[in-house]
Amino acid sequence: MRRAFSMIELVLGMAVASLTMLAIASSLMLSAKALPTARGSTGATTLGSLPAQELLDDLRVATAVSEAAARSVTLTVADRTGDGEAETIRYAWSGVAGEALTRSMNGGAAEVVTPEVYGLALDYSRETTVTNTQVPTAMTSGTVLMAQFAGWSGVTSTTASVGVTSATWASEAFTIDRVSLPATVTAVRLTRVDLMMKQGLLSTSGATVTIHPRRAVGAVQPAASAIGVGGTVFPAILGASAGMVPVALVGVTLPDPTVLNYCVVVKGLGVGASCEVVYDTSSSAPVDSTVFQMSANAGSTWTPSTNTQRNDLRFALYGEYDWTASVAQSSTSYALRSATVRLQTGQDSGSASVASVVALNKPPIPGP
Repeated sequence: MRRAFSMIELVLGMAVASLTMLAIASSLMLSAKALPTARGSTGATTLGSLPAQELLDDLRVATAVSEAAARSVTLTVADRTGDGEAETIRYAWSGVAGEALTRSMNGGAAEVVTPEVYGLALDYSRETTVTNTQVPTAMTSGTVLMAQFAGWSGVTSTTASVGVTSATWASEAFTIDRVSLPATVTAVRLTRVDLMMKQGLLSTSGATVTIHPRRAVGAVQPAASAIGVGGTVFPAILGASAGMVPVALVGVTLPDPTVLNYCVVVKGLGVGASCEVVYDTSSSAPVDSTVFQMSANAGSTWTPSTNTQRNDLRFALYGEYDWTASVAQSSTSYALRSATVRLQTGQDSGSASVASVVALNKPPIPGP
């Protein structure tokens, strides 16, 4: 037969049961207080994590980032509308406490994703790549000496002169050989020529100085037409004795920068000789790349026709050239490695949520 509980056992059992119920009730109350609410600090953190997650999801699959600011980001993602075109998405917060975090797609109207934001900080981790490439670059030489005759080495010469008029001309054939033009030369411009000249006696009309192609390949006579405008010599700048006279050339760009044989032609502007061209002459002169010629009939014929090496006009021709060179150039590009979003949706700092994401596509991103 089972023995009944004594009064003492019954009282002790009830006491233990009461304590157990009290402990359970206390646990339930503490759990209830820990549940999130829309007004509490913990509640703000939970609500804030939802839009931050949407932003993180877009950053995770982005194929390009065109704007990477602390409170806004614009990124490109794959087609989401079914039109086969990538989408452009922008998240932005004004920075004014309490205003919304918005999201717009393809330039459309901004939609609210979080109505009240008190802080937003976007941080981007970048990978840096430096690329070195050879870039074709247009180059210009600046003014250089291109051709010159300054006398024959080891030869004693005398000087003679010819007065230039509208019918009497002088010409010096030359080769551009004082500068090594690169194989990639694109243009040659002749800008100045210094000539040995002096004053004439009969006129004050001056002379023109022009650059001409050769009449034919291998010839030393100038062709009829000049290249560009050339320059003018005024008698007032000439001395009574011979000296080097600088003449600025206008518009003299060679039609073919690889052809190097030309003539400088001096023509008088009047019937009288106000300018005289002074040249060197010697029967012992060697054959060289420069040849002096004269014409008494406005360029129809030129003399001498034999022993053409015996006469040369002292001159110095200057110009500049353009060419294309391969120049080493380094460029720096950036790719998004990861992004961190800190979003605060409550007025207290404890309401902030922080999350990070790795960018799967390593999209290009503006530099820091």
